[in-house]
Amino acid sequence: MNKIIYLGRVLIYLYGFFVFGLLCLLSLPLGLPLALLPLSWRRRIHPYVRHVVYQGFRFVRWHCRITGFVTMTLFDHRQGPKSRLLIANHISMFDIVMLFGLIDGVQSLVHAKFAQNPLLWSTVRAASYIPIDPKKPIDGVRAFEELEYSLREGQTVALFPEGTRSGTGSLGRLKMGPFRLASDLKIVPDFIFFTSNQAFLNPAAFFPRSRGGVRLEAHLVSGDQALLASDEKSWQDHFLKTYSEFVRSERALPWNRPKDASDC
Repeated sequence: MNKIIYLGRVLIYLYGFFVFGLLCLLSLPLGLPLALLPLSWRRRIHPYVRHVVYQGFRFVRWHCRITGFVTMTLFDHRQGPKSRLLIANHISMFDIVMLFGLIDGVQSLVHAKFAQNPLLWSTVRAASYIPIDPKKPIDGVRAFEELEYSLREGQTVALFPEGTRSGTGSLGRLKMGPFRLASDLKIVPDFIFFTSNQAFLNPAAFFPRSRGGVRLEAHLVSGDQALLASDEKSWQDHFLKTYSEFVRSERALPWNRPKDASDC
């Protein structure tokens, strides 16, 4: 019986990707003319393009919930000023669906392979997302400059210091770029912590443990205003400390808690 259930949920999973691909295909006629515009023009229209992207990902979220595969929820715990710079952990590819489907108009880096994908490149370009190839240092320099420009223009920027998803739920090795950005621009970043009640690499993740399927949550947490104008290492340490406190709290879902935090 479990194998039948597992097969059914894998089919739902693949169907979800089919729907996402279909949305990308349908957006091509709209995105292609905009993608061919000069950069200065694209910067004027990108808020509208990003809003369309936001609505598209909202549909994907709804679709995942209706099919019973995944339920995605955002919790904003911030009090006081809300930062334009968001730094997040990265446990699964669904973090992207949550990020773009829960926060309207967000700017972020996009791996170069997605920027070159025939179905995605026009949207990436029209929305002025920033493509980056991790193997090319010059891409990092250019991306840093464009991120600075976006923040100075008042855009919300979300970054993953791990660079790629961990897949296990534990925090991977952090790159310094997002923290250097906070230090250079003297911005107090807020943090997004993504959690899951099941590990996506585990076949058991596809079993219907609850009516809403796999539970994914995004928790927005304020950075420490007292650290304003701190250096990049201080911001990295603060991110690690805040994350450690979070996964030991009642806010974190059970699967994402450390084993020694069961009594917390």
